[in-house]
Amino acid sequence: MVNIQVQLAMWELSWNDIWSDEKLRTEVAEQSGVWSQKVLDMSGLLSESIAPVQ
Repeated sequence: MVNIQVQLAMWELSWNDIWSDEKLRTEVAEQSGVWSQKVLDMSGLLSESIAPVQ
């Protein structure tokens, strides 16, 4: 989680450069997808079966 926070801070500091460069935007989009999947995996939300509320 700390690595994600650091990466987000670095992106924020470089956001104008990222936004103006299509290649950088694509790289950020791909990396954010990877991080998003890692966080989802860590959460266990999709791996646990949830019993329906009766």
